[in-house]
Amino acid sequence: MPEININAKRNGFTLPELVITVAIIGILLAIAIPRFSNATQSSKDRVFEANHQMLITAVAIYEVKNKAKPSALADVLPLLGSDVRNSPPGAVYSITNGVVTSKYNLHSDSSKRTLVWSD
Repeated sequence: MPEININAKRNGFTLPELVITVAIIGILLAIAIPRFSNATQSSKDRVFEANHQMLITAVAIYEVKNKAKPSALADVLPLLGSDVRNSPPGAVYSITNGVVTSKYNLHSDSSKRTLVWSD
């Protein structure tokens, strides 16, 4: 009968070890990818909200400086340090008689919920 060497060194991994490793990586990716996607959308929503608030502040500054309400978005853009017109993509900002209106599709899924602010 041939002798079996118990202390023999193994080369490589066994199939169950590889299957378990791939399964764990798959589970971790299934958890991480939706969270990353939600974080990206959440950051776009926060940029939209911040831009809306900046426009309200710019309207107030314009009114103090010029003693009149701005009639269009172009009137207050020079007061802003950055251009908010295309940030985030899909956002639409407008000013009519000093009233700021902002529209933005919150999520690109089938629900197409739209956030509309008017101050």
